Amino acid sequence: MKLSKILVLPLFSLSLLAAVPGIAQANSALQACAGIQDPIQRFYCEGSILSGEVSQALVNSYTPRQRQLARGISEVVYIFYQQTGQPLPVTQETLQIMMQGIGASADEAPFVLDRMVANSNAIAAMLQADNSINRGQEFLNCLNTQGTGCIF
Repeated sequence: MKLSKILVLPLFSLSLLAAVPGIAQANSALQACAGIQDPIQRFYCEGSILSGEVSQALVNSYTPRQRQLARGISEVVYIFYQQTGQPLPVTQETLQIMMQGIGASADEAPFVLDRMVANSNAIAAMLQADNSINRGQEFLNCLNTQGTGCIF
């Protein structure tokens, strides 16, 4: 399944939540979000649950061979991140190295590429979130020590 389809499905599901009143009650997994009064926080809660369900459905749709490849790809991408602090660059060269390393055949290249992109994008998103949190923390620390002099 292409990454674009993986990303569109949760967005489509979330648009259904907004368009059809009562759909949250139809999905028992979303009951945990039902008590959240703030509509934005409830939206994020429901989106998180639906994204998890979509991700699990995707993994469940894999053949045993695809699961084996996906595990190998995830391990390599994570080890690369641990050693460099960066997401694995997805290039023709890294694709070929990955395929050799996990024993993928030429006809499995589209799946390997898709999983490499998904794993690398997840790490890149985590790094961006970490950077945003750190910048916010630095700003708050500055406000606490210097007051309004931190606002440019």
